[in-house]
Amino acid sequence: MTAAISIFNVTKRFGSHVALDDVSIDVKSGSVLGLLGPNGAGKSTLLKLVVNLLRPNAGQITILGRSVFEGASPIKSEIGYVAEEPRLYPWMTVKEVISFTSGFFANWDTGFQELLRDTYSLPMTKKVRQLSKGMRAKLGLLLALSHRPSVLILDEPMSGLDPVARDDFVGDILDAIALQCPAVILSSHLLADVQRIATEIAILCNGRLLAKQPIDKLLQTTRRIRVILEDGRLPTTRPGGLIWECLDRREWLVTIGEFTNQKLDELKNCNHASSVEILEVGLEDLYKDFIRGAQFE
Repeated sequence: MTAAISIFNVTKRFGSHVALDDVSIDVKSGSVLGLLGPNGAGKSTLLKLVVNLLRPNAGQITILGRSVFEGASPIKSEIGYVAEEPRLYPWMTVKEVISFTSGFFANWDTGFQELLRDTYSLPMTKKVRQLSKGMRAKLGLLLALSHRPSVLILDEPMSGLDPVARDDFVGDILDAIALQCPAVILSSHLLADVQRIATEIAILCNGRLLAKQPIDKLLQTTRRIRVILEDGRLPTTRPGGLIWECLDRREWLVTIGEFTNQKLDELKNCNHASSVEILEVGLEDLYKDFIRGAQFE
């Protein structure tokens, strides 16, 4: 099955700085990819490439099997895009912004637009500059969805929203996905929200792809282990799939992927350990371990 979004061996440089280094990611229709990484990891650069706001130095990106870099390609009508701060004309009313934007899309669905307008309780006669940040985010989502795109790109859309507005906005995204099942890439630093929305995650750091897995699989197969070493001993054997480690006197913390009981036995038997313990960790802790491990390579 052809991926709805295919990012293949993409490299992007700005002068001598490598923003993305040979990144490959596929996203299927109906799936939601949470794109994670620290500031400067390359997330926004990648999303701008997907929506053809930037061009790569190498590699290819396709949507529904067609390159996004083909001139005035009709593939652009298949993309919905919500940036961290939607660029809306502040002097326009909500009604004027919707009318203005709809003119760019031959496949604009007025009935669906009106459904979203009512669902989001958008005040049609208010000017954009009078809207709260949460309402501007909802308006941006309406504009991105009303032409029924096959692909939805969300670049930090919840940044700066208060907890109530953010919770409402997450619900709006989930409802929109349920209504039309696009392929979605969501970039966010808010891991709890990502975990509510995403089916898969990809982790970027320093322009490199560290991991790309379904969230459930990542949580089931990645473990942090506490090893207590015997007095005067140091680790001698690192396990396969090592993501991050930290040694503090006798305590050795190890995070490993593709966990098996055999790896647990190897940690104990090959490292003069007096005890080993599997620790309960969530997505946020595992994400931090991936980043810490990459930064010390």
